[in-house]
Amino acid sequence: MTYLILLLVSVALLAGFIALTAREAKTGTRMFAAKREQLDREAARIFFIVAHVDLTAFLRDVMQQASKCIAHDLAHFS
Repeated sequence: MTYLILLLVSVALLAGFIALTAREAKTGTRMFAAKREQLDREAARIFFIVAHVDLTAFLRDVMQQASKCIAHDLAHFS
């Protein structure tokens, strides 16, 4: 039953997207233009960060800091 609901929701979202793009193409205007521009800027910023940040080095640094914090807390606890 859950799969059917998820399938119907995804089909409804796809149909809504197609109807929205068809309406925008017909009228030549963008609906919710300000919010969509803001979303586009945020998405571009995230893609820039993902493309230019060394994720493995960042995660290694975060893990080192977390392990030091845990070791420090364990030393205080003991």
